[in-house]
Amino acid sequence: MSRTSTRFLLSVLAIASCMLSRMAHADDYDDPDPYDVYITNNLKGHLFLNCRSKDEVVSKYNLNVNERFSWRFRLNYSSPTVYFCYFLYKTKAKTFDVFDDKKEGGWSAKTRKVYWSLREDGFYFSNNDVDYEKKQPW
Repeated sequence: MSRTSTRFLLSVLAIASCMLSRMAHADDYDDPDPYDVYITNNLKGHLFLNCRSKDEVVSKYNLNVNERFSWRFRLNYSSPTVYFCYFLYKTKAKTFDVFDDKKEGGWSAKTRKVYWSLREDGFYFSNNDVDYEKKQPW
C-alpha cells in the first residue's frame, strides 16, 4: 500500500472514530435536570414580552397584572445557554438576559429556578420566589 493510501485510510479511521465517540456520548451534552424561568408582572398595567435564545423563540406574550409566564429548558453543554427578553411597559422598553449559565453561578445552579418580578422601578431577581434583589432598572 502506498504512503498516500495509508494516510488516507488512517484519516478516515480517525474521523470515523471521533464520530462514533461523539454519537456514543451525545446525551452527555444535555443537562438531565431542567431549569425553569418565571416572569411575573407586578406592574400596574399590561406588559408585553418577547423571550428567546439564539436558537429558539420562547414566546411573544402579553401579561396581565400579577400574571406569571414561565418556560422550562435544559442546558446544552456544547454551547452557552442564554435566554433574553424584550419587555415593553407603557413607554418603557428594556432588553436583557434573564438566564445565562455563565453568569452568577448559572443564576440558580442549586435550585434550577429563576424568578423575575417586574416592578415599576425595575427588574427583581430571586432563586426561591421569596427573597428578591433588584438587578436592572428600566
